[in-house]
Amino acid sequence: MPTIMRRGSWLYDGTIPAEVMIVKYRDGDLPSGPEEDAMPSYPPRGADGYFYGVEYFVHGRAGRQKGVSGWLFGSPHEATKHAEATLKFPITWKD
Repeated sequence: MPTIMRRGSWLYDGTIPAEVMIVKYRDGDLPSGPEEDAMPSYPPRGADGYFYGVEYFVHGRAGRQKGVSGWLFGSPHEATKHAEATLKFPITWKD
């Protein structure tokens, strides 16, 4: 089961509340759904043997919508850097 390593919030489009999470995965933990085709076949693994991804949740009229970055990283630091570089609005981390 994936483990949430870090949580944060940001404003999608500058106005809509959204969440971002850095998630630790093992083999068999990858998210399923349409995003899985974008996941690399052999994700990089850190010294701990895990790989890390970024998951987004946007709260709108249609409810809570999930997104996955499509990239996996060998450390939570690399995943955090990707999230911060990708989102157009600042993230407020809760740690």
